[in-house]
Amino acid sequence: MNNGLLTKKDFEDYKHMVIGPNVIVVPSSRGLIQIRVVTGICSNWNCNTDNLVSLNLSEYQFDVDVLTFCIYSEETRNRHILGWILFDELLTKGEALENDDKVHLTIPINRLEKMENL
Repeated sequence: MNNGLLTKKDFEDYKHMVIGPNVIVVPSSRGLIQIRVVTGICSNWNCNTDNLVSLNLSEYQFDVDVLTFCIYSEETRNRHILGWILFDELLTKGEALENDDKVHLTIPINRLEKMENL
C-alpha cells in the first residue's frame, strides 16, 4: 500500500495523506455528493488530535465535495477514520504548508467533523 507515496511513517506534527482511488457517491436533498477517502499510513501515532493531516493540492480533483481522513496501520492492518470536512471548508479553515515543492492544506484532526454527522 505504501508504494513510496507516503514518506512519514511516524505521525509527528502533521501527516502526509494520499488521496485514494475510489469516490463514494451519496444522494442528498441537494443532489449527489462525492466523498473521497484520504489516507495516511502511520504505525506510530499517539492519538493526539492536535496533530495535522494534509491534502496535497496538486492531487485534488475538483468534482469531490467531501474529504474523509483515515489513518491506516500497516502493523495491525486496521483503518481508523479521523473525520471529514467539505473541501470548501478546508480551503477556509486549513493552513497552507509547502513541503517538497508541493503545497499541502493542513488542518488539525480536532477540527474535522465527526463521522456520525456525515
